[in-house]
Amino acid sequence: MRTIKFLDDNFGILGTVGQFYKTTDGGDTWTPINFNGGTYYDINLIDTNTFYIGQYITTDGGTTFNLNQFPGYVFLYKFFDANYALAINSIGGVYRTLDAGNSWQLIDDSIIEDPNCCNNFHISENTIVAVGNRSDIFTLDIGTTLNIEDLESTKNKFNIYPNPSSDKIFIKEINTIATNATIFNLNGQKIKSFNLYDHQNGLDISDLAQGAYFLHIESDSQLISVHRILKK
Repeated sequence: MRTIKFLDDNFGILGTVGQFYKTTDGGDTWTPINFNGGTYYDINLIDTNTFYIGQYITTDGGTTFNLNQFPGYVFLYKFFDANYALAINSIGGVYRTLDAGNSWQLIDDSIIEDPNCCNNFHISENTIVAVGNRSDIFTLDIGTTLNIEDLESTKNKFNIYPNPSSDKIFIKEINTIATNATIFNLNGQKIKSFNLYDHQNGLDISDLAQGAYFLHIESDSQLISVHRILKK
């Protein structure tokens, strides 16, 4: 057994190497889950139908899973309800989602001074703590970084439209400066990149195959937002 999480007294998920199981009777019996996304240690339970294993989400109790790409290599993430979560990437950047992971916004460049110093993080709804290899402790107070009004308003920092689209998509910015955009497929492969200064008349996606993609938005090479887009 590698990891185990319980939502309540009855429902839980257990992970071993290459296989996950769920229980609905407090652990008396375990049923295999049809998950082929690899071996992960992170399990986030939202309800009995909706939960994450690594970067994959199910909304049907584990029958099917879809990749929900996170901003960069994520060390740790935690959902506090069906929509709101915080995540920390490999260089200590802190991101927030308000729409169940369909888009992510950067709320702090780096909680740590040296990206190589820390490998142990704790996330709560109001505070993130990083513990360093030399017993250094770094703390980010989410409540002072973003107030409630900020949390709600920054959900609409970027408006991606039309979505779905068959030919072009447009990025409308609010109170931020985006410089580049990159489209990835669901396997994390880079498909197209755009300099937004040169594409103010929209991003051409007419040559993409139909399906879902991830749009990464950057400001001066720093990832600030991730959005799911659909090509029809």
